[in-house]
Amino acid sequence: MEQPELEKAITEIKAKIGTYKLNINRLPKRAYDDFVLLADEEFCSDYGFTLKFLLDFYQGLIPSGLEAMQNDISVLKAEVGELKSKSNNNQEKIRKTLSGIVIKQGEK
Repeated sequence: MEQPELEKAITEIKAKIGTYKLNINRLPKRAYDDFVLLADEEFCSDYGFTLKFLLDFYQGLIPSGLEAMQNDISVLKAEVGELKSKSNNNQEKIRKTLSGIVIKQGEK
């Protein structure tokens, strides 16, 4: 590609991406440090793509909010606990005496 064509292609790409400014104030130091670290390690210090990633993650994984997800987790914990208790009740317990006699308990 010649220089004028290259410059034109770069200008077209920049127009498609757009340049928007965002200033964030009153951010806790730890949140700032975590954000910058994520941007540096995963997105070559590109704060725009880091923010986009975080928004996509939040909207995709937690669309109904954190409270709804916590409620779902509580329901699942209760169901797992109920299944475990049913499983323990249905298992037969086997004990062996010193003389070698097997005693089964809890048969249903």
